[in-house]
Amino acid sequence: MTLFGTLLGAQPQMPEALAYEDYFVDEILSRNEGRESHVSIEDYSTTGAFGIKNRPKKYKELPAREAARLMTLDKRKEIQSQIGLRNWERMPASVQIATQDFHWNTGSLFNKFKKNLIKGDYENALYETFDAVSASDKETGKKGVLRGLANRRAKMFNRYAIPNRLPVVTDFEFSKNKDGGTNITYYFKGDKKPLVKKTSKGIHPDSKGAGSETGGYEKFSVQN
Repeated sequence: MTLFGTLLGAQPQMPEALAYEDYFVDEILSRNEGRESHVSIEDYSTTGAFGIKNRPKKYKELPAREAARLMTLDKRKEIQSQIGLRNWERMPASVQIATQDFHWNTGSLFNKFKKNLIKGDYENALYETFDAVSASDKETGKKGVLRGLANRRAKMFNRYAIPNRLPVVTDFEFSKNKDGGTNITYYFKGDKKPLVKKTSKGIHPDSKGAGSETGGYEKFSVQN
């Protein structure tokens, strides 16, 4: 796939002929996952550059970027098989990218997310990603919410919102709910009502502010 074009008016531009998989690796994975290997926050294993885990044997000897590029194409086929090629092809580029990023990060397309994609209700599909912001604690195995994942979901939504003139997410907030879990509140530009997602999970110890007096229950600005 070529001629991917610029996704956002305020986002970095790219050459018109840059292939989908190159854009995804260089502009999305490199920002969201990083270009260097690191210790996973969920266990003591190593997460490779571009967020690669469980690299297929056929790509074992390849440089990380090339492996990520080919894995992007493989995972795109997985997504297309789940939602249908025709549904994929009618999706705006920004939604394709957000869907691919979500699948890369979670390894899945959650049911309500997938159903809305198939219906073509992209705004609500992306809202369904807003509570997929938890990861396991490598010490206890318990899941907790992470500021970085909430920020990732918000900025991927904004890639769709800006060209479609929808209110963008400006901030999000973690607060304790009465059941001992966490409310995740997303705030939008303008007068759009905040969107609240509830989870039974607490704050992940590696989430920003978790070790401070606030315990990580704070309001954060979206970092693009």
